[in-house]
Amino acid sequence: MISSIVPPSRWSSRRSFWLTTAIALCLTSAAPAAPLEVSLDQIRQVAASTAPIVAARNAQVAAARYDADRAGALPDPALTLAVDNLTVTGPEAFHLGGDRMTMRRIGLMQDWPSRRKREARRESAEAQVVVAVDQTLVTGLEVERLAGGAWIEAWAAEAEFGFLEDLIDEADRAA
Repeated sequence: MISSIVPPSRWSSRRSFWLTTAIALCLTSAAPAAPLEVSLDQIRQVAASTAPIVAARNAQVAAARYDADRAGALPDPALTLAVDNLTVTGPEAFHLGGDRMTMRRIGLMQDWPSRRKREARRESAEAQVVVAVDQTLVTGLEVERLAGGAWIEAWAAEAEFGFLEDLIDEADRAA
C-alpha cells in the first residue's frame, strides 16, 4: 500500500514497517469497540475449566489419592542375594568355591511395621488428600477471580469508550 504511494527507493524497510504499523493502529483504534459477547459467569467457567494450574492441581489430588490407597499396606518383600567372605587376592581370587569361609546366601525379607505406624501413614496420606482437594478449590476460585477481574476491566473500558463517544457527539452538537 505504501509502496504504491512513495517509491521504495526513498524509504528504508524499517521506516516503511513503522509507518504501516502506525497506520494500522490508527485504523483499528478508530473502529468502534465490539460489545462483550460473553457473560461474566461464562468467562469464570471457561477459565476454571481450561486453566493449566487447575489441571495440575487435579493431578496432585489424583496422586494423593493413589498414595492414600497404598499408605497402610505392608511394604513389598525384598529378595536378597549375597556372597560373604569372598577371596579377592591370590590364586583363588573371586572363585566362589576356592575358600571354605565363602558363603552364598539367598533370602526373602519382609518388613512388618507396627499397626500404629501403618495407621499413622494412612491418616497422614488421607490428610494430604484433603489438603490437595482444598488447594485445588482455592486455585479454581483464584482463577475465577482473576478471570472475573479481567472481564470487569474489559466491560469498564467498553463502557468508558461508549461514554466518551457520547461526549464527542454532544460536543460536536454544541459546537
